Amino acid sequence: MMSRADITRRRRGALRLRAHWLCADETQRGPIVDNAATVAGPGTNVAAMDFAIEGKSAHVIDAGSPLGRACAAALAAEGVTLRDEPSGCDIVVASMTDRGGSHSALTEEALEALRVGWEGVVDAVTAYRGALPTMVEHGWGRFVWVGSALAKSIDADDAEIDAITTLGMLGLHKVITSEEAPHNVTSNAVLRGGAATDDDVAAAVAFLCSQGAGYLSGITMTVDGGAGSAVY
Repeated sequence: MMSRADITRRRRGALRLRAHWLCADETQRGPIVDNAATVAGPGTNVAAMDFAIEGKSAHVIDAGSPLGRACAAALAAEGVTLRDEPSGCDIVVASMTDRGGSHSALTEEALEALRVGWEGVVDAVTAYRGALPTMVEHGWGRFVWVGSALAKSIDADDAEIDAITTLGMLGLHKVITSEEAPHNVTSNAVLRGGAATDDDVAAAVAFLCSQGAGYLSGITMTVDGGAGSAVY
């Protein structure tokens, strides 16, 4: 059991770290950045972080797309083996289908756009089903869907199809969470918005696949730099 003095030291450390990151001027952030660079090694600007997933295997749907390549690279950097098929994998990463444009749900093009957009959902469900038996057997698994942050926004405008498909996957994740949590299988989503890059999204995906994220399931992580209007 920690003493009162230990608790006080931890609280002060947390406050210093928070103040460091809230500082707008990077030149005033102090020695924490230097310490992080030391941990990560020369020539780097981020702290090293072990997600404890080395030796795991992953299937990234549409790994040939820019986003898919970024997610695959982020997982490979953590020592994860990439596979072409979901069967036998510990991790499955899926994302929205690129429909080649935006459509409102109430236009004439909406039906075809929804069919194309729903292909990503079907591919994800198929991959999830292929990987789940091994995850349950091993007592460990991670499902991650990359969707649109507009699913939580009141101003989806012409990206309503993306919002619809993402909401469908969020519902599926809640079902998986309720049924597979006892097997240490999690299902979470990264919602992309604003000017988020593929690498920004991939970093969030890798975190949700980590050992430390094992008590997070059925959640969404919005990566939009605070640009969205959603308040939840």
